[in-house]
Amino acid sequence: MRISIDGRSLEVEKGTTIKELLEKLGIKYEGQALVGLKMVKEQLMLETTSFVFETTKGSFVVEVYKENIETWRNMLKNMGSLRVKWSTPRDVRLGVFTINLKPELKTKEWRAWDVLISAEGLDIENTHIVILKARQELTYAAPQGVDSLGRVSRGKNVVTNLQIGDSIISVKPMITPEQLSKAVVRLSIDNVIAEPMNIFTKVKIRLLDSSPMAAELFMSLVEMYGFTVSKALSTFIKNDLFKGLQVPLENKSRRVRGSVTIRVSGHEMGSIYVYKRSCPSSPHHSVIGYVESGIEIIDVARPMDKILIETEPQRLNLLGLTQAEASKILSNCGIAHEREWSSRDDDVIVDQEPSLTFQVLKEGRVKTRGIPASKVLMIRLYYDQAPRTVWYFKALTGLLHSRVGKLKVYFANPMIDFILFEGSKDLSGVLLPENNPKDKVKPLTIGVTNMSKKLVGMVGVRLTESTSYGPTGEDFAGTNIIGEVVRDLKVLKEAREGSIVYVMEMRS
Repeated sequence: MRISIDGRSLEVEKGTTIKELLEKLGIKYEGQALVGLKMVKEQLMLETTSFVFETTKGSFVVEVYKENIETWRNMLKNMGSLRVKWSTPRDVRLGVFTINLKPELKTKEWRAWDVLISAEGLDIENTHIVILKARQELTYAAPQGVDSLGRVSRGKNVVTNLQIGDSIISVKPMITPEQLSKAVVRLSIDNVIAEPMNIFTKVKIRLLDSSPMAAELFMSLVEMYGFTVSKALSTFIKNDLFKGLQVPLENKSRRVRGSVTIRVSGHEMGSIYVYKRSCPSSPHHSVIGYVESGIEIIDVARPMDKILIETEPQRLNLLGLTQAEASKILSNCGIAHEREWSSRDDDVIVDQEPSLTFQVLKEGRVKTRGIPASKVLMIRLYYDQAPRTVWYFKALTGLLHSRVGKLKVYFANPMIDFILFEGSKDLSGVLLPENNPKDKVKPLTIGVTNMSKKLVGMVGVRLTESTSYGPTGEDFAGTNIIGEVVRDLKVLKEAREGSIVYVMEMRS
């Protein structure tokens, strides 16, 4: 039995399980959503009444009335290439092609965006597609049995901008999300393959170099956490892990089916969206890229689903690696590598220039700045006890989207039993009390001042035990405990006001 998996066609025995298939192909299963497309694409196309006109000015969609669909499909077989032959504020005419039906004159008042077929001068070899831009009374030579062919449902601005000489690159059937939803089934690892189908285990997304900063954030999400669906609606799915991060508007393009965007303002700022349906462009969304394959997984995804995503390009962020590890990766990519600061093979990279993947690829070179591993402060964070404050700390340091973060020392004095680091008023927002100390605070505990105190967002590390004050010098009620220092305490002892401390997270 012939199937395809992520675009790869192969023969399998009937009764093979999904698990056996993945193991045979060496595809790692990590709990991601799996889907199967029951019917082949050609069968779905035979059911659709929507057709995409790809033009030199963009694309628009015509919804053909059901009673005309067979006639329209027969016309398409003989249509050939089309060009814009006529364009006025009232209508656009695309031609020419030949029809096999006898035309007859019809006079009627038509609506804006009606699509007509007209054989000019009753000559079947001089047939045009006529798209009306305004309501008007018009006489035209329609094929017998065909009144209005259909209507423009999307891309009206593209039709408005068409001029004489513009070309129609292609006219293709469009599979709607509704049709796909009927043909797509969610699969489990234990399901048996009983019929031919297309199986999808991952979504491939091509990122845009016009959105280098947002694309980098998306790559970091995929690389460090994977994509878990926070919310799923009929129009989109979204991930809220970065919700609250400030991101610039880089690419205000129209959101089409398969668009990936990041929200750049408002309450949902920082959230990442993948669209099932087209939407207008928005000043609140920056377009990051587009789904190239696996949109079927997006169509059926539910909240808390894990989706395996593969990006093109893949991320080239080297922070947290050793200089030797970075050299190997960059050599395989054909990128020139220059080492700065501590440049020994085992030194840890804490900074790179350029910092963004698209910049590295464009320049073909990168400088990596290393420090000895003993200069990196290793910490452990308490996700379960203080989730909101841990998110704030990771966003503040950069650990939310990078393997190495940094803290700027605000106050450090050998005579004082805690060290303070600068916070962020923009990120701290509403830091409600959580995981307050009870009886005492142990040495090397990390804390954040909550919103009950004036210096909300300040970060501190306790150097000695205290039964009265937290790591930022506040009382217990004003302190949220978020973690602990686990290694390289000498870094704290050497810290001075204004200096930078690099931190990495130790996972247990």
